Amino acid sequence: MSLTIQDPVTPPQLSQDCLLHGEIEVFCSSTGEDPQYSWTLEDRPLNGSVAFLSDETQTVIMRRSISGPITCAVRNRVSSAHTTQELRKCPGLGPPVKCTFNDTAEIDVWMIPQ
Repeated sequence: MSLTIQDPVTPPQLSQDCLLHGEIEVFCSSTGEDPQYSWTLEDRPLNGSVAFLSDETQTVIMRRSISGPITCAVRNRVSSAHTTQELRKCPGLGPPVKCTFNDTAEIDVWMIPQ
């Protein structure tokens, strides 16, 4: 007979950052042994229509103009916990503004609203 002791997960901490084009990067962290992460938005699993999904399970990038409560759930073999937070609004880029450089070259410039 063998006994394996595993540390339980802690309630996850969420942090949000605005990205350049108005997307929201959400990061979830928890301590404990072998945590497994999952995400929901308004109690529905995330999919490609609302988020850019990748193999990185602790971070999701929410598409522009997505709002609502996002939940990060974490579990391991001995415990589970979750945290829900409202997605914050991020300014997006407006349409490009044409700028003339040295009276000859025209370039597009995007302005971030303040």
